[in-house]
Amino acid sequence: MASKVQPIYQTTAYSFKDLEDIEGYYSGNKPFLYSRLDNPNNDDLATGVERLEGAPSGAATSSGLSAILCAVLAAAQQGDHGCSL
Repeated sequence: MASKVQPIYQTTAYSFKDLEDIEGYYSGNKPFLYSRLDNPNNDDLATGVERLEGAPSGAATSSGLSAILCAVLAAAQQGDHGCSL
């Protein structure tokens, strides 16, 4: 039976068959390794927001401050200086 919505994944780690299966994550063949790095719910949220906003891609972060940091790092170039108050 197919679900109309994605389930909430309440896991912190994902299972792998063997070491080669884990290596698949690092070579790009497996999408998830550990929930702090990425999980299906974050990807689903980012995809939904990018579709709503008509953006080419999206990202979901754990807090507003981490979202601000992502924006600053995306705009900063090597040699730039930053100042916070």
